[in-house]
Amino acid sequence: MMREIMRGWRDISREALLILTAGSALGLVANAVRADGLVLGRVPPRAVEEECAPPTDQTQWISEAEAVELVGHDEVLFIDARPTADFQRAHVAGALSIPFEAGQHVPPRSLEAALHARTVITYCDTHGGCGASVALARALAAAGAGDVRVLEGGWPAWEQAAAPAEAGSCRLCPDG
Repeated sequence: MMREIMRGWRDISREALLILTAGSALGLVANAVRADGLVLGRVPPRAVEEECAPPTDQTQWISEAEAVELVGHDEVLFIDARPTADFQRAHVAGALSIPFEAGQHVPPRSLEAALHARTVITYCDTHGGCGASVALARALAAAGAGDVRVLEGGWPAWEQAAAPAEAGSCRLCPDG
């Protein structure tokens, strides 16, 4: 009796392994023939940490080149999500400082400033795929801000491009 049970389990295990192998092979073949198939065996370059890469959600992104064209426009607001000390060392010219982490609330007067801007561009230092600037952009959009975008490449890309920047405390921050 025990022998028959063991033989039954062995047969089931063999069939399960065969189905799993066949399914995997079929999935690999389907991926290979699709025009939009995944490239297997390498990490996409924009997914590497330390890069500020667009995730697959509804976050809007803006390139450094596009953002440079908007510096100084009254209807555009840049918001730095980095810690205050980083902001004080250097930041986008005219930016507000809102040190931010996921789950936080945007200070009321800063939120009001964002709601009055036509376009809001958030940025951070790019650690963790721009987590702070993406979280801030989501919070602003959820609160009703219109065109909210995240700067691709964050502060490192801005700084490397020698785009308009300044240092010091946040002279325009309504909550500071």
